[in-house]
Amino acid sequence: MPNLIGYISSSIARDSLVGAGRKCVSGSAFKLPTARKFNSGRANSQWQALTWTTQHPDRVTPENIAPSFAHFAVSQATTVPILFASPEFTAWTEPTGSLLPRWVTPLLDHVHAGDAPKVAYTIAAVVDKISGNNDAREGLSLLLADSSHVTASIATPARLKSNASEEPAFFLTTNVDRSSQSSHEVGLRLARTVFRNGRDRTLLGMRWTRDEPSNSYILDGYHDLSSCSVTSPVHEACCAVNVPFHPVTQRRRVISSMGNILRQVSKSTTDDGMSAGIPASSELEKELPRYVNERGIPHQRVAVWALVEPSTSSMTNTSDRDVQGLLIKGSKLHRVVSGGGGWGKKQGLLSLDPEVSFGGANRLSREASLDQTFASSTETPAAATDFPDFLEGLGLEENISSLSQVAPPGDYIQFFVTSESDNTIPSRIKSKPRTLTYSFGVDAPDESTETSPTASGDITVLQNHFGAVSESAISYSRKDLSGEAQCETKISVPGSRINLSIV
Repeated sequence: MPNLIGYISSSIARDSLVGAGRKCVSGSAFKLPTARKFNSGRANSQWQALTWTTQHPDRVTPENIAPSFAHFAVSQATTVPILFASPEFTAWTEPTGSLLPRWVTPLLDHVHAGDAPKVAYTIAAVVDKISGNNDAREGLSLLLADSSHVTASIATPARLKSNASEEPAFFLTTNVDRSSQSSHEVGLRLARTVFRNGRDRTLLGMRWTRDEPSNSYILDGYHDLSSCSVTSPVHEACCAVNVPFHPVTQRRRVISSMGNILRQVSKSTTDDGMSAGIPASSELEKELPRYVNERGIPHQRVAVWALVEPSTSSMTNTSDRDVQGLLIKGSKLHRVVSGGGGWGKKQGLLSLDPEVSFGGANRLSREASLDQTFASSTETPAAATDFPDFLEGLGLEENISSLSQVAPPGDYIQFFVTSESDNTIPSRIKSKPRTLTYSFGVDAPDESTETSPTASGDITVLQNHFGAVSESAISYSRKDLSGEAQCETKISVPGSRINLSIV
């Protein structure tokens, strides 16, 4: 039986990241961001978290982790347990399975000891990996959240879905008062689970009722969710965004573009206005092979991203860039999905991934409290009784909306690359013991299915730590007091991390 290796306090950079420096093409240090501190007037001590990671998930049972629940203080508020499970723990989230009540029942009994509500809720999501102390592994991550700060929306029936924006996603937002000018939101794309439980992706909301005769909670309903948003109260927050990539081209102005297609960039690298244009892929086609050859990267696909900065940005040294600072000022990251070569009007065109956020523009208006979500589910949704919009099904509305400019003329653009050797997780200095850490990231898909023969069967327990890693993407946005996004972008660069340290 696996052993618990004690509690490890979460570690996140509060004032800076350690070892986050990178080498760029020119050889000078590529500056990644320092952590930024934000304040608001209050904190909520009811919020607690635990994370368990292991290299042998097949040996872990609910009874192995239940003793860790003693770490949680008894809650005076209605608490919602939110569980991230890696793919090997998918069965722990199944409403019809036997594993779910084996961890939920003892958890709810402990958290609500002495003053148990008649109705309780849980949220469960399957993620690609659990964000550990300095790695991403199989495991479980559990957050106890105040129910008044959790909202969700029920998923559209699969037969009525029309596009990828309806893929379920999880969102965490810092809640600040008027003493702060902005909040932060991180979105997480979930793991594909179709071959594990028949669901494309798994995000479940579950309702439990207190059974008086047995004095325990019994599952009495559940729903597939399209989104779940958690708003975390903040007294003091330290945010760090780490994107490990290298510049391979110079920063240039966009001369010509349409929608997500980049046609021409400026021939000159100096900020002299709208200079003569060259095909968008010209410099990239020369510099990318040179980058690969100089570093001896054999038989490996090197992905390319574009950093698009607003036209109002000031010129900065391309070898000394603060990515987090640029994102806060409105810059966006877009993966290059195709292009290069060609002739005539199609010469040198580049196609950029236009997506910058998950869940669609109306996500928040569709969400409601868990009480309301389950109460409204008793009524038949209009979408379930009506025929789907055939125009939407054909993707015409999506195509029209995608014509919004990804990189308008006048903006700046620069291309970056990453490879597997870059995907090392930055070291982090330890935070104060009472700090609650949220950690989200992106890793390349793990093609290895074998476990190291020397791997320990122990379970590592991280105290006050909650997070997950996606193999596709996360999103990041910074919002003002009205909830309007000051900046938003999708981050799909492997090795990227967003860490929020909350006091």
